Amino acid sequence: MKEKKELQVVNQQTHVSMFFEKDRFELAQRVGKMFAESTMVPDRYRGKVGDCVIALSMSERMGLDPLLVMSKVYVLKGTPGMEGQLVIALVNKSGLFTPLEFELSGKDDALKCVCFAIRKFDKKRIEANCTMAMANAEGWTRDKKSRDGKYTIPSKWKTMPEVMIRYRAASFFGRFNCPEALFGMQTVEEIEDIENVQVAEFEVIQEQEINNNQIKIREEKKKAEAAGEMGDPVEAIEPEESETAACDKLFSEGNKVLESSAMPTELYLEYKKALKTAYSDLDEESLNSIVEDLQKKTK
Repeated sequence: MKEKKELQVVNQQTHVSMFFEKDRFELAQRVGKMFAESTMVPDRYRGKVGDCVIALSMSERMGLDPLLVMSKVYVLKGTPGMEGQLVIALVNKSGLFTPLEFELSGKDDALKCVCFAIRKFDKKRIEANCTMAMANAEGWTRDKKSRDGKYTIPSKWKTMPEVMIRYRAASFFGRFNCPEALFGMQTVEEIEDIENVQVAEFEVIQEQEINNNQIKIREEKKKAEAAGEMGDPVEAIEPEESETAACDKLFSEGNKVLESSAMPTELYLEYKKALKTAYSDLDEESLNSIVEDLQKKTK
């Protein structure tokens, strides 16, 4: 009995993470470098020694070949997720159940999948199910946008619903009945669906905020109009800005006066003074009166 307990202690020690044992960690770094330089690993791992070492650690804990883990595990915005196939493999590998099986019923929105297996120690049928009604309600079937937002990617729930519903039912089965086999990880499809729903919710909230702001502006405008505070704003024109319509008109009329008669220097200075005065109020009658006075004085 004592020898058996000692053996259990030794076995537990062998499962300490490689990150906390110097020799194993150094070996993992060398192996990770080799994988990072290999052309047989997926592109997402090439040149990334750190990612390869972490994948090695995961493969060690799962008891799977490192290359298999690298091929079936993805990282989406810093969150690792596994393919649905790997979920099924890990549940079957746990040895707690007979191999997972699937029962499909219904079509289209009534499609339903039951994932089931027989638990070995008590011969009880264990099952988990997923329906298209659930997928629609959770927003999993919604199309998603590309990373750059330029185009829309059809949801796999629409193009291959029977495959997606199997993977999701298997994920539910593993998460509820043997979470230790999945190491608390979600599937890639689950992470993508959650991200898609979050983006859609953000867009809805953003649209609501824009609509609320527009309603608020319209209400404030109505209140201001009712109070008589609204009107066409008159932009102040600086004296030296000859680009304005009023200034152009004044110069045009003044030039006509100058061309029709010889204007003395004193009168020209008076004209310039009057011109500057007119800039400040931009009154049409004042402009006309200035031009008329100039015309009288040059006759």
